[in-house]
Amino acid sequence: MGITIMSKAEDFSQQLQEHGQQLARIERLLAGQKETLTSVRAIPHYVDRAELASWLRRNRVKTVQEIEQEATTFIRAKGQKGGVSK
Repeated sequence: MGITIMSKAEDFSQQLQEHGQQLARIERLLAGQKETLTSVRAIPHYVDRAELASWLRRNRVKTVQEIEQEATTFIRAKGQKGGVSK
C-alpha cells in the first residue's frame, strides 16, 4: 500500500517537474515576443491576481499527506463494513 502511494507521489513529482520545464520553455519563447504580442493585443500583459488565485484553487492537487489520510480512512471504513479487520 505504502509503495503504491509513494509511486504515485513520485509520478506526480515527475509530472510537476516536466510541467515546470515546459512552462520555462514557453516563458523563454514568449519573452522575445512579448512586446509584439501585447502590442497587437494577442495576449494580455497584466496578471489579475484574483483570476490567478481562482484558477489555482480549481486545479488544486492533493498533498501526499492528504492522499495517505484518505487511503487510511478508506481502509478503516472498508474494515468496518465486514471486510478484513485489524
